[in-house]
Amino acid sequence: MHSRLPRNVVHTIISLVDDRATLCRCALSGRELLPASRLNLLYDVAITPAKFNHLACMGSVEFLAPYFYSLQLCDDRNEPWIHTFFDRFSLILLHLRYLVLMQLQAHMHPVIPSDSIPRHRYASLTTLTISNGTFQSFPHLQTLVCAFPHVIRLIIEGVEWKRSCGDSSDLALHGPLLEQLWFNARNEGDVTTLVDWILCTPSAHSIRDLSLCSRGVLNAYDMPAVERLAESLGPSLEHFEISLRHCSQNDGVNLSSNTCLRSLYVRDVGSGTWDSFALLLGQRISPAALTCLSVDLHIPTAEDLHAFEVDFQAGLDNILTKKAFSRLQAVTVWLRSAPPSMTPLELVNVMELCRPTLPSGCVYQVKPWWDLRSGQHSA
Repeated sequence: MHSRLPRNVVHTIISLVDDRATLCRCALSGRELLPASRLNLLYDVAITPAKFNHLACMGSVEFLAPYFYSLQLCDDRNEPWIHTFFDRFSLILLHLRYLVLMQLQAHMHPVIPSDSIPRHRYASLTTLTISNGTFQSFPHLQTLVCAFPHVIRLIIEGVEWKRSCGDSSDLALHGPLLEQLWFNARNEGDVTTLVDWILCTPSAHSIRDLSLCSRGVLNAYDMPAVERLAESLGPSLEHFEISLRHCSQNDGVNLSSNTCLRSLYVRDVGSGTWDSFALLLGQRISPAALTCLSVDLHIPTAEDLHAFEVDFQAGLDNILTKKAFSRLQAVTVWLRSAPPSMTPLELVNVMELCRPTLPSGCVYQVKPWWDLRSGQHSA
């Protein structure tokens, strides 16, 4: 059955569809829908080494560039190829908004976008994710980030580099202006290295969403650097995530200068870190704008549960009933471990009964972590 709509109208309608299954059905339903549907399937693309070989055989792909919106590239550990992608298909990056680079083998072949494309041409790319890669040195990572000057959301996870840093003063001058920075380092001290650079860039005063850790936790060595960055951000910081696993009352991060903090996510709260958690909420944050508080709670034994039944409710009552927390709208408790004798649901029910006194209208939720199983505790 032929459509009576003009071709440009059909293409406009198809361009508004963001569900891949629907686009596939449209592509198979008739000739008129095939061209627009097939091109719009390029909206979100993942390229593996095998797919890259097919792409390389196509030769010129410039006509496809406007249809690439989100791109994920996964490198090959034995035969790296992403560095050649940047050389041969830089034009594909011109219209991208999201770029994900996985398993980068940049210690073997530095990944640097082609110099033939002026940096200002990458104006659309706003989100860059680098996951599980290895660089020759930290400046090589800096160079890759700075190649996309319009990035405002930077997510780096499981990345490592050699210890020789070299001179990166020019990279600091041309550094990014970030709104979101999530960094999960592979080695101790990498958080400090990153923060030292960020503090020399425009991002030192612009980040609104911040999460810094090493292998999922924040160690004592990196805490001073995190506090320096938080102090530099001041009222710009609105969302912050912190792990208390290696925290003591003497080396916890002070967030009192972050007067516009809206959400706080505190991980690794257990019997050994409860005092640090209470001190953070009671004295080391400025809660006037705080609306959301999330807590990862570890209760691995029956003894821990008994202590929390007393301390959790009473401790939070003394803090959250203060006028400074009057804007709080939601408190969410994520249960990360449970005593072997209890099911996750039983622990949820117990912790729901420990509801602290909260500001009027504030919602209290207790949820089990997705991988929480009786006898198998989350890390």
